[in-house]
Amino acid sequence: MKTEEYIALGGLITIIASALALIIKQLESSKCSEINCLCVSCKRKIKEKVPEPDPAPAPDPDPQP
Repeated sequence: MKTEEYIALGGLITIIASALALIIKQLESSKCSEINCLCVSCKRKIKEKVPEPDPAPAPDPDPQP
């Protein structure tokens, strides 16, 4: 193989790896409980986000009489 072919092959591998990483990241951050992608199906449990209570308001530092 020539050097140019190695460079092109390395670029192709990098692009494919980047695309797969992007797909995996999107599936990981998905809120779906059932995922069917590329002939792979997955059922998973999603944790519900519990809303945090609002913090109590700070006391007024200069109360008026």
